[in-house]
Amino acid sequence: MACGQRWVLGFGYWIIKLKPCNTIIGEIGFADFKRDTMPSMPDMLEIGTLLHSDFHGFGYGYEAKCAILDWQDKTLSRPVCCLVMPDNIVAIKQAIKSGFTFEKSIAYGDYQLRLGLREVIR
Repeated sequence: MACGQRWVLGFGYWIIKLKPCNTIIGEIGFADFKRDTMPSMPDMLEIGTLLHSDFHGFGYGYEAKCAILDWQDKTLSRPVCCLVMPDNIVAIKQAIKSGFTFEKSIAYGDYQLRLGLREVIR
């Protein structure tokens, strides 16, 4: 029997679903990818979000992010990071609104990414 990482590790990904029509519009969650970055990333959970473009701009991504960060603060109590393309201003603003700070960039493969850090909020 297969088991998802959420059941094994205590964290993972969830679907984002619109309740009124039961439509899946994306996914959000935490992972420990152990990415080969320069400099190396801190040992913390990485949050990731994928939202279908038809649903951008309605606040669904931010609402989902707030919900799982609240769950994470109460359940796992671990710092979280996020990686964002430097030209994705909307994602950076949303991350800052969610409690992330951006103080440096890191190299991942051929990309320079902004590294957002968020401490546990109690």
